[in-house]
Amino acid sequence: MDFDKLDKKLSNSNYYKFTQKHKKFILIIQGMIIIGLLVGIDIYVVQDHFIKKQIAENCGYVTNKYKCICEAHYAENWEELQHGNFEINLSNAENVFG
Repeated sequence: MDFDKLDKKLSNSNYYKFTQKHKKFILIIQGMIIIGLLVGIDIYVVQDHFIKKQIAENCGYVTNKYKCICEAHYAENWEELQHGNFEINLSNAENVFG
């Protein structure tokens, strides 16, 4: 392949001319997009931190999905269910089934 012909063809294209003419403007736009993404990520991380902090202060129990469980016996039952160690209480089954 003849690279000189390819270079001439590329340098004559409108897209190449446009990008070379507005190179500084394109770099500024790219920088603004990157800064915007970094600010967005920072806001997300700060909000996530405050949510975790509020859950830890108000409830005392934080799970993987950030569910606030405020009473200890519910948290104990939840951990038993996760590990498969649970007993079914059928004392109210007569009321339910008649």
